Amino acid sequence: MKAKKLIILIAILGKINGMAQNCVQEIRTKPDNPVNGQMEALYPSIINPWKNTFNVGAYINQSFSPIYLNPQGWAIPFLLGTQYNMTNPFDGSNGYAYLSLPGQNPGEKDFHWEDGWELMWLGTGFYPNGEAISTANSNRIYPYSSGPAHASSPYMIYYNRYTGRLRIFANIFTTINDAYDDVITFIGHPEGSQYKKSGIFRHITGYDQLGPVYQKLSNAGY
Repeated sequence: MKAKKLIILIAILGKINGMAQNCVQEIRTKPDNPVNGQMEALYPSIINPWKNTFNVGAYINQSFSPIYLNPQGWAIPFLLGTQYNMTNPFDGSNGYAYLSLPGQNPGEKDFHWEDGWELMWLGTGFYPNGEAISTANSNRIYPYSSGPAHASSPYMIYYNRYTGRLRIFANIFTTINDAYDDVITFIGHPEGSQYKKSGIFRHITGYDQLGPVYQKLSNAGY
């Protein structure tokens, strides 16, 4: 049987675009106390949908809360018009075992904002503030309705401001006959970007590269 690969493309952007936002001092994505000073300074009197209240670690009734998907706009036939959930990666029964130590208490798991984790992209069909992207709102910074950024796979992307680690959580909804064998993650700067020369990939080969060497590294695949 021919192997099938799922390719995830991440563009490093220098400004807010769709569900993305810069991780700078004026922005913090702590769900119970978010800050988004940049956008609020520009748009002080309307709703900022990127002011995050989404909490992947919400723990209610002895379990992690499901991650609800907006039932609109997907290129996945059985998701349209129905309420479906994305697997919570920290849930004990359905989560990813490598994210936690055996027997670790829910509150000790590695998802806390205080430990460095910032929500960078949310691809569930909702804005970080909980509004559906499929619904227009004239009192919102982006007033128009839209569809999921990646219509075939819901996802969340977190960045750790202390370690520089990037986490990608994605659910692949498919049939057994159309299953994937592995996943390739490709990260890079968009073509023509003025931000293309940076030191973000300087350790990509396993050792530090200084000066013009690391500036030539504009993308990488895993």
